[in-house]
Amino acid sequence: MKKSNLVPWNYYTKRRGWTLNVILQSRGIETYQQLQAWAARKGVECPLEKDYNLAVKSMEVVKPLKKTPKKSAAKPAKPAAEKPAPAKAKAAAPKPTKKRRVTKAKPASE
Repeated sequence: MKKSNLVPWNYYTKRRGWTLNVILQSRGIETYQQLQAWAARKGVECPLEKDYNLAVKSMEVVKPLKKTPKKSAAKPAKPAAEKPAPAKAKAAAPKPTKKRRVTKAKPASE
């Protein structure tokens, strides 16, 4: 049995604190072949292709469905009441500074 000199994938990701998603996004990897090439350059065993597919699928952005506003015919539309402009805040007067207490120096003992 031939021993591989590659670092196991699980060890590499746990040691670095990375996930496959982070690696794919930060390196701009878009295909499994690119991931294999990256792993070979780093000397790391490449994860399984099914793990790669799961990571890619989890990164896909799902657009939320648009909610349609409900129309109610029973309530007549009320005109929007204008709110008065907020009053300007008065400028706060600067607080007077307190004088520090100055302690007198004790005479030197002879």
